[in-house]
Amino acid sequence: MNLSVIPMNKIRYILIYSLLPLFSSIATSFVVLYLVNQKIIINNPPNAWSSFAYAAIDAPLCLKYPLFVLSVSSFNLWSRAPVYIDIIDVTSIFWVNINVTIYVLPGSKYKYKIIYAINGIVTLLLLYTIFNRYELYVFDYYGANMIPDVGIVYVYSGLILSAFHIKDENYLTGLLCIISGFNCKLLDLYKGQDWGTCVFHMLTALGTNLVIKVNNLHFVQEERERETHPDSAVEPAFNSMHIQGDNNNAML
Repeated sequence: MNLSVIPMNKIRYILIYSLLPLFSSIATSFVVLYLVNQKIIINNPPNAWSSFAYAAIDAPLCLKYPLFVLSVSSFNLWSRAPVYIDIIDVTSIFWVNINVTIYVLPGSKYKYKIIYAINGIVTLLLLYTIFNRYELYVFDYYGANMIPDVGIVYVYSGLILSAFHIKDENYLTGLLCIISGFNCKLLDLYKGQDWGTCVFHMLTALGTNLVIKVNNLHFVQEERERETHPDSAVEPAFNSMHIQGDNNNAML
C-alpha cells in the first residue's frame, strides 16, 4: 500500500482519533496494575475505581492528558493521599471542562495549539504550587468556593456550546448525562449518599465522551465535503453576502 496517495488529513485523523487514544488506554492499564501491586489502601473502592472512566474516554491526545490526570488524581483521592492530590483533582475538573469546550467549538482553527498551551500552563502551575508548598492556600480556597465555581464554569460552557449544538442528539444526550451526574454528586455532598460520586464519575465520563463526539462527527463531515467538493470551500456567510449583493444590484 502506497502511503503517498493517502491524504495527510486522513493520516492525521487516524493518528489523533485512533492510535493515540489506544496507546493512552494501554498506558492507563499499566498504571492501574502498578497501583494494585502497591497495595494502596482505598477508602471507597466504587468511587476510586470509577474514576478511571475518564481515562477510557475516546479523545485525542490533547484531551487525553488532562483526562488521565483527572483519573489518577481522583483515584488517589479515595485513598490516603496528601493534600496536593485534592488540588490536582479539583484543578483537573476545570482543566478538562475548558479544554473540551475549546475543542468542541466550531471553527476554532487553532484549538489544538491553544489546548496544548493550556496543558503546559496548568502543569507548570500545579508543579509550582506543590513544590513551593502553596497547596494549603489553594486547598482553603477550593474548600470555600469549589461548588459555586465549578457550577458557574460548567453552566457558562454549556450555554456557549448549546448555542452551536443544541439540535445535535449526541450533544443533548451528553449534556443530560453531565447534568444528571452533577446532581448525583450533590446527593453525596449534601445528603451523604456514597453512591453519588461513583455514578457522577460514570455519567460525566459518558457525557463528556458524547460531547467530544459531536466535534468528531463534524470533522469527518467537513473532510468528506472538502474531498467531494474541493472547489466549494467558501464560507457560507460570504456566499450569502454575495447573493444578497447580486439581488440588490438587480433591483437597482
